[in-house]
Amino acid sequence: MNELTIKERVEVYEATQRLASSDEQTPIRKSILRRMHQPTHVQKIVFERRNALQVLNVANGECSTFEAQELVDYFTVPFAQKPEGWPEDTAWVPEKYTAEDHMLTCGALIFADRRTLNLVHRLAKGHGFGSEPGFSCNPRRQMDFISRMRGSILFPVLTEVLDSSYWLPLGFDSASLDDWMEAFNVPTVQVERSLASLLSHAIAGQTCHDDLYLKSIDDAFRNEMSIFVTSSRPSTRSDHALFQRIEKFVSHTEFMACFEPALLELHSITGVTSSLTEYQQEDKTVEGLISSPFTSKVGKKVIITDGKSFYRSEVAELKFVDHQLVAGFLVRGARRATTLQDLLDSHPHRLWVFEEPFSLPSGEPGTRWASNPESD
Repeated sequence: MNELTIKERVEVYEATQRLASSDEQTPIRKSILRRMHQPTHVQKIVFERRNALQVLNVANGECSTFEAQELVDYFTVPFAQKPEGWPEDTAWVPEKYTAEDHMLTCGALIFADRRTLNLVHRLAKGHGFGSEPGFSCNPRRQMDFISRMRGSILFPVLTEVLDSSYWLPLGFDSASLDDWMEAFNVPTVQVERSLASLLSHAIAGQTCHDDLYLKSIDDAFRNEMSIFVTSSRPSTRSDHALFQRIEKFVSHTEFMACFEPALLELHSITGVTSSLTEYQQEDKTVEGLISSPFTSKVGKKVIITDGKSFYRSEVAELKFVDHQLVAGFLVRGARRATTLQDLLDSHPHRLWVFEEPFSLPSGEPGTRWASNPESD
């Protein structure tokens, strides 16, 4: 009998989870951690009603027609300019990065579903706006990138955030806003209240307080801000910078997904994480059987976890023993009270390994992630 492909194994795993959700007759949590990581607060939700785009102001519950001007309001980022009346004898140093302040003021813009995002994309293509003096604005080009991004922090898609947070029962379509409303038993009479209710489900969850995770959120946000601003300036140089920033953004979002304890097994099917079993420690290395696919090479910086604590390490050795892949990892010290050695001394049945993204702090964090209900 042929072995199942990776895609088939993922489908079997997901079908099993959705079947369990069907038994409960309601969506069950897929992710313990909060999946919406906006450093901004959501101010508006764009949705479709009666074949027209509408925008809901979350603060006051009011709805209005979504106009092309909304794109300009969100995509027009001011360049730093010398204030009028600035003393000639006083040096003025412009802010290096004003886009973050701009989005903190505007708030994150969330799209109800992928269809809504595509409609806004079409609207942007029909209304090209050039850059005005002192501003960066090109909605047509910016939407070209935003519409392709998955896991966006600034412009999330509500149905996709829900899909990353819950297992939807069998028979429901995760891309359908109506199916999510039905699954959560949300009344559809007033769309405004329905969207607000679904949003409350989307932002639910615990907060991960691990240093590595928090740093990665910050890096992902700044990379998306750079994508957002750079995409408004078409040139060969900006396209090269965009490619690098998109690669970094994807790397950080995948890295954050690995901190979700409930999904470590799912990610091990695709090779984003790998399980380490039958391990033993020899001096400054820990060696054991590593699950396949395992794509890291010798010298790669990795994170080792038991699903609760996370420690930085490095691939020291890869070899085959009795037709099984064996990996060795460095037991690195730390300047904090907890170290990887503490984790090994507790003898967990299985450990998980995943790669670091492109950029992380140079220190040796050894903290635990934990939820602080009072701060959520």
